[in-house]
Amino acid sequence: MATPNPVPSEEESPVVIAWETSDPSGSEIRVTTSTGEEEACDQGGKCGQVEIGWIADSTEYEFRLYPVSQPDRQLDSVKVRRGSNSLQQLLSEVVLEVTRETSA
Repeated sequence: MATPNPVPSEEESPVVIAWETSDPSGSEIRVTTSTGEEEACDQGGKCGQVEIGWIADSTEYEFRLYPVSQPDRQLDSVKVRRGSNSLQQLLSEVVLEVTRETSA
């Protein structure tokens, strides 16, 4: 879970990523962007939360939850982005979505 999501564009407030898993070994949170590179973000117990203050404009981040006992098994994910008041940003997103749908 990510709160708030989208992150308000006019504020410097962090997003809180919260998780819960039944794995007794704990969990690992990893993050990826459109570049596709996955990086460890946080590691903890069966549940927890972490504040992320580095969400940049015009970038979508995917936070992924993995059990420590099975590090290749993704349990869940949430996508986070900073909100945009820009009409140009909104139009770019619409064009991208239409392009995806017509090429599928």
